[in-house]
Amino acid sequence: MTIDFAGATQTGCLWSFMEFANVNTGGTNGASAVGQAVTNNGDGNTRQVVTLAAFGNADNATYGAFGTPGGAMIPGSGFTEIHDAGGTAPTSRFQTEWQAGNDTTVDAGQARNWGGIAFEIGAAAAAGGTFPSWGYQGGWW
Repeated sequence: MTIDFAGATQTGCLWSFMEFANVNTGGTNGASAVGQAVTNNGDGNTRQVVTLAAFGNADNATYGAFGTPGGAMIPGSGFTEIHDAGGTAPTSRFQTEWQAGNDTTVDAGQARNWGGIAFEIGAAAAAGGTFPSWGYQGGWW
């Protein structure tokens, strides 16, 4: 995996890599693994929420990632936190979470400036759901 900013100077970076088991890997380059991906952002007066459309399959799972300028993150209701990491200079924080069910309201907990992305993860035909098999987080400043 390569993270590349095309020569643009960065003051910091946080990342998370996840692998899920029992995922639909059909389509061009495994495109069926993601049923949908939606982003959202907000200011310091809003809770972190990214809203997905109705899921295409009852066996699909939900995954979300949020970034904010500092402070521990709290996973949304019904979600299991995978990563909660942060750094300094500038202070930043990110959190990832998932759940095996169809949850169209992907949220995390703080009212701060934030950005987030949520995914519908496509289940393999005979899988009966998806689950994380491993994850890695890191960062540099």
